[in-house]
Amino acid sequence: MELPHLCLASSSPRRSQLLTLLGLPFSVVVPQVEESNLVDGSVEKTVLENASRKARALATPAGTIVVAADTLVALDGNVVAKPATVEEATRNLELFSGRSHRVLTGLALAAEGKPVRLSVTETKVWFRKLEAQEIRDYVLTKEPYDKAGGYGIQGVACLFVDRIEGSFSNVMGLPTEKLLLELQAFTGISPFSWLRQ
Repeated sequence: MELPHLCLASSSPRRSQLLTLLGLPFSVVVPQVEESNLVDGSVEKTVLENASRKARALATPAGTIVVAADTLVALDGNVVAKPATVEEATRNLELFSGRSHRVLTGLALAAEGKPVRLSVTETKVWFRKLEAQEIRDYVLTKEPYDKAGGYGIQGVACLFVDRIEGSFSNVMGLPTEKLLLELQAFTGISPFSWLRQ
């Protein structure tokens, strides 16, 4: 059986890393889209809208499935953006200190002749109380600046995490458990079939 080709619509090295760890063969094409700001005051609607835009922005030739995702971090109903400065990165960590926040990823699958399949995954993350010095030290690592919320759970920021509820890979930007289930529902093909290629 000839399996569909997977095309990851993302420049994120972490999403590529996660697909590679799964053993799924894929290519990467980065869509040129403008991401939406908060849609109807809903983080869930926003990640779904942005993932859908990315998936629909790429041509989907026959035999190709586009995988697109959008991840946001929310605290008290507000989106905590990727920091652009030391001050913003510091403020994010101060906000998270001793509290929980939500990480939401919208996932979109697209293929020729089929409606886009959408889903959202949420993980709750608790940070322990952080010391001012460790916040300063972390910000100096440069790790916060290309990540939703301003930290990488797979990096040294793991030492800030007290516990999580939900998918770990979702916090990295791609809920692999959900992706495999959605691929199976979208194609009718077991994810194990891709691993036998």
